[in-house]
Amino acid sequence: MMPTRLMIKGKQLKFFKAVQNTGQNTGIIMKKWIFRLLVLVAVLGALALFGLQVASGTSDSHKRGLEQAFSQIFQGEASFGQLKTFNLFPQFSIEVEKLRIDRIRNSGSLSADHMLISFGPFDLIAKNRVIENFHLTHLKIDEAVFTPLALYLEDAGIYPNEKQDAAHFILSGTYGAQELKAQFAMNMTSGFRPKYSFDKENEFTINLGPVQTSGLFNPYRENGAAMHQIKMTAQIKEGRIECQLPPEKTVELSAFLKNVLGEVSTIKSPADFTKLCETLKK
Repeated sequence: MMPTRLMIKGKQLKFFKAVQNTGQNTGIIMKKWIFRLLVLVAVLGALALFGLQVASGTSDSHKRGLEQAFSQIFQGEASFGQLKTFNLFPQFSIEVEKLRIDRIRNSGSLSADHMLISFGPFDLIAKNRVIENFHLTHLKIDEAVFTPLALYLEDAGIYPNEKQDAAHFILSGTYGAQELKAQFAMNMTSGFRPKYSFDKENEFTINLGPVQTSGLFNPYRENGAAMHQIKMTAQIKEGRIECQLPPEKTVELSAFLKNVLGEVSTIKSPADFTKLCETLKK
């Protein structure tokens, strides 16, 4: 009987060793596959970054491609004097000098000496309503292209406050024949690259000629951006005059540019101010 038991124990021992070896081999194989996967991910990541670097650049082909893209966006004929920056990663950014777009919607044109715009690439993919940089200098837009009156902006951009915890979109120039200065409150998220965004309601102040218009700007309305809680003030010889529109009155952005700012630009007397106020309150 003893030899039989020894034979059984010997077979069991071989079986357990075989199982143990199989487990060890499986572990070795798994480690190899994990290593290969890591190498593959690293290679794909490197290729992706290389592809982004190749896609980025300021060559003539990049310049022509962006000019075509701007032409489609603005429905006109775009041209760049110089493409200074075009990056896709780690920040999507475009910087152009001597931007010009003619025949916008078969109408007028716009031009700018300098344009810089930057987004986080993942914000673009996720369609987050945030921006990392925006700056324009010497922007000229013909009358009736995007605004009822001709618009000239000497400077327009996002500027953080001194505490670096909030920002304003600030612009200065002329609207029609009147001097224009305006600012819109923005949120600011601090970080390696600060991010800026609008709330549902943002305080704004617009000085056009002798009249200051203030209120709340809502860029995310279903029917389009609009202003409400609009208040106008003007300083005259006799003192300060004001016009407060009803709090519930909302004015769409296009109507605000035409019926409010457009009419404000024509005010020449207190009587004109009062007449406009009565018209807007209706």
